[in-house]
Amino acid sequence: MAESYQEKIEQIKEQAYQRGKRAVAMTILGELRPYFQQGSNETREIIAETQLHQTRLALRSLFRDLEIEWPGDDLHLADVVEKHLAKVLAE
Repeated sequence: MAESYQEKIEQIKEQAYQRGKRAVAMTILGELRPYFQQGSNETREIIAETQLHQTRLALRSLFRDLEIEWPGDDLHLADVVEKHLAKVLAE
């Protein structure tokens, strides 16, 4: 059975809400980063996760500006760039 328009809207709203929640959490972690012990594994993981999230947000914004459909957050970022963004930029 086909998904109704309203169900699709609710699904999109929920996905946006979850992305927003994650963005807030990553912002908070980024702000707290200076308080963690420098050089610890935990700090490096927080930095890497924060940078990954910020990169994903920047790419999502770029895709929106270029009117490219975002392939989803499950796809590895290298694939996002290579298979989706590079193809459009090469045109």
